[in-house]
Amino acid sequence: MSRTAALHDGGRHKSHKIFVISTMAKDMKKDATDLSIEEKLKNLYQLQTMLSEIDKIKTLRGELPLEVQDLEDEIEGLSTRIDTRRDRGAECGHCHA
Repeated sequence: MSRTAALHDGGRHKSHKIFVISTMAKDMKKDATDLSIEEKLKNLYQLQTMLSEIDKIKTLRGELPLEVQDLEDEIEGLSTRIDTRRDRGAECGHCHA
């Protein structure tokens, strides 16, 4: 599997991502003048891809409290509906007695 393929596998092969990162780190240890333009571009692409993934995680992490609040609000609304229907059912039961 190529380095770029490992980065685009949707997280299915974490061991490959670790390999890619370690290989990339080894490549970066080389003097920049020793790298070909192709290698520099590949490294830049890999770095940008990893930064994009980090940004996605940060965005998701930032949205999580809003998602939790929405779910709590929904639970509260459903609980209110249940209570209202119970009250109506109890009232209806008293009417027929």
